Amino acid sequence: MKKIVFSFLLLGVFTLIHAQKGPTVFDCIYETEGIPVIKIETNWNKVINQKMDEEYLPGTIEMPCHGETLKFEIRTRARGNMRKQVCFFPPIKIDFKKGALMKNKLDTATDKLKVVFQCRTGDANTELLMREKLAYELYKIVNPEYYVFQKQVKIECIDEGKVKYTLDALIVEDEEKLGDRFNARIVETGKVMSPSLDKTIYQRMTFFQYMIGNTDWSLPNRHNIEMIKVPENQKIIPLAYDFDYSALVGASYAVPHESLPIKSIFERLYQGHGVSEEDAMATAKYFLEKKPQLLQAVTDCQGLDDKAKNNVNKFLGSFFSIIENEKQVKRTFVQE
Repeated sequence: MKKIVFSFLLLGVFTLIHAQKGPTVFDCIYETEGIPVIKIETNWNKVINQKMDEEYLPGTIEMPCHGETLKFEIRTRARGNMRKQVCFFPPIKIDFKKGALMKNKLDTATDKLKVVFQCRTGDANTELLMREKLAYELYKIVNPEYYVFQKQVKIECIDEGKVKYTLDALIVEDEEKLGDRFNARIVETGKVMSPSLDKTIYQRMTFFQYMIGNTDWSLPNRHNIEMIKVPENQKIIPLAYDFDYSALVGASYAVPHESLPIKSIFERLYQGHGVSEEDAMATAKYFLEKKPQLLQAVTDCQGLDDKAKNNVNKFLGSFFSIIENEKQVKRTFVQE
């Protein structure tokens, strides 16, 4: 009898750890007003110099959470693809202990945090990060129901008790958090082609990628595209993220894939499929209706000076010139 009772107690603890709901660590930071300051202590030399190993390293994090400052023991490692290779500061993934999250009444199902740093030190690299943040904000305007959350933060990188770097960064919603927010299933396997996607959201996404000059995405490979299946929609919903290879950002390391018929990221290339003339016209009309909001978002963007904003507006203006012309819409977006 004692064994049975003990087993049920263990089951109850296990269920509590794995099912406790509440704000996530991402929510804590995302819902903090202004630009939160986060302190991460770990072996930063290893994170940077051995980034290709993606080895988890022990450390601690101090972060805001609804008016409090919480401290956790964590594991952190480098992550990502090309940005990890070319940037001095690789993107990182932070892994929290479920027990510590439970103790602080946080969601134990979402125990990871994705961080994207400025590529290198210096104002020019901070600007690139702010341009990428702007791309996320523009995508939110284009697809207001389905977009990936992100938040600008300031991170103090501490090593052996001393601040080694103070960096601008973005925390980006990961797939676990995304699935939880939409009560959705993440589509991770199987061949996904455009006919299986929600047509309206897909076409807005592809027009958006064309607008910002981004070809660094792929449906079949799920490259920089999250796919979710929500209960209220029979079709799969694509969500774009990771825009550092776009012309809007303009990173020096960004080049088109060798398989594409363009030589520069500043040459736009439409990568959508199955777009009819009627669909193209409707989507162009939608973007023209969003034009005031999109341009206002550029004006309101914190972290970009007037020169950078003018540069972005000029690039977006060339997109609007295309979609204002019916012949160019047909030529650019319609597949025969």
